[in-house]
Amino acid sequence: MDDRELIFTEQADKHRDAHRAEKEQENKAKDEGIDTEKRCVFCGDSLLLYNDELIIDEACPYCSAKRVREILGKKTKIVRQKREGIMDKEIVVKDAIVMPAVTAEKAVEAFNAYQELANKIIRPEDIQKISGKDFKKKSFWRKCQRFFNLSLEKLEEKREEYGGHGFTYHFTYRATAPNGAFMDGCGSCSSDEKDLLKTEHNTRAIAETRAKNRAIADLVAFGECSAEEIVEAETLHPEPETQLKFENRLISEKQRKRLFAISKSSNMPDDKMKEFLFDKFGYDSSSEIKVKDYENIVNYASNYKN
Repeated sequence: MDDRELIFTEQADKHRDAHRAEKEQENKAKDEGIDTEKRCVFCGDSLLLYNDELIIDEACPYCSAKRVREILGKKTKIVRQKREGIMDKEIVVKDAIVMPAVTAEKAVEAFNAYQELANKIIRPEDIQKISGKDFKKKSFWRKCQRFFNLSLEKLEEKREEYGGHGFTYHFTYRATAPNGAFMDGCGSCSSDEKDLLKTEHNTRAIAETRAKNRAIADLVAFGECSAEEIVEAETLHPEPETQLKFENRLISEKQRKRLFAISKSSNMPDDKMKEFLFDKFGYDSSSEIKVKDYENIVNYASNYKN
């Protein structure tokens, strides 16, 4: 027997088994006094086969799909998938409207549970006052982690250098609840933030703390901001006058040497660099370069082609 005959035989067996099962179902239905002649008003298919499936206005699942779209709207998705048995298509209706996962009462209950826990476990040392407002510190969020039985998983850690005058750490952490629900939180910290001891350890530790706090807060505290994040918001965006002073500052000797090394590695002639500095920025020499223009000049030198 070749492959084609084998496939044909298997299909014939399935077809025969399906009819046998249908007949058995009809006989059982007759014994129980069920009407076996009820058929789809559109295609005439027996509805006895679809007792557990979607039937709308006496239409089989195939034809009901059209009725579902008419009732719920054209954007309603109807997914069909094969399954074992007589009926080879199962229709699942997915509502086009996004519905709450819990009732309003359950949502309020969850919020009240967090508020009650927060009021009982918080201590004065867990609070930091910023701009006249109270914000919860790292110590409070670690208590939340423990009492809500959350697990924390580090998803990403990245260190970035910029402009030769600082670096930034980026972290992403995932907080997971016992029921499987989880939230991811991101946190960053730059070495040039105000009031920060500019050490590798401090910068990294603050970025990691912010990511952990954010993941926990989003999962159980309805997105409340932590003290560490508020500090970040205030220091990463300095006052315009302070920012202007920084941008107008001359680059350091170390930055000048870096620019020189980059231009040499790109085989950029000195006269071309001088020409670019004067035409583009009005600089007579590299000693006049300001911080605000430094990165653009470095990029030009890096991508220079004869």
